[in-house]
Amino acid sequence: MDPESFEGLLSWLDPERERAGEVYEKIRASLVRGFRAHGCATPEDLADETINRVASKLPEFRHAYVGDPARYFHRVAYYIYLEYLRREPEMSPLPEGLPANDADDVEPEYECLEKCIEQLNPRNRELVLQYYQGEKRVKIELRKKLAARFNLQLPLLRLQAHRVRTGLKKCIRECLKQHAA
Repeated sequence: MDPESFEGLLSWLDPERERAGEVYEKIRASLVRGFRAHGCATPEDLADETINRVASKLPEFRHAYVGDPARYFHRVAYYIYLEYLRREPEMSPLPEGLPANDADDVEPEYECLEKCIEQLNPRNRELVLQYYQGEKRVKIELRKKLAARFNLQLPLLRLQAHRVRTGLKKCIRECLKQHAA
């Protein structure tokens, strides 16, 4: 974003420059929290992309838009998130050169999973093992109890479970690479 676009964005947020800076920081922090809560790997980059898109389109809608600017940012962020989902695969492909899995060859995966779970600190180990227990309604109730036990709200519990799972995936991939070598 060029300085002129940034100045235009600030003046749209609030006529008083200092107040505009505060509004900008508040909106950016809110965007980062939102992307982080949805498990995005680069929430700061996505928040910046959202701000840049709004700034680039500002001359087109500036005088016609009525309402809280934060709502406009969050609407654009929704579309940025959808783009992110389309370009980010749900699961990373396994490194090339690993042997194909067949029924007789799952032992290394289980060994690596157990090894990686043992490396977790006790809190994260309990969190991830409990988080993925049960099905349907039972799972929902167990997660509510787990959130209460850890004194967390459900979205934050979901985020922490996602982070632990991401670390486990990385650990398992590394372990499988070593096992294949």
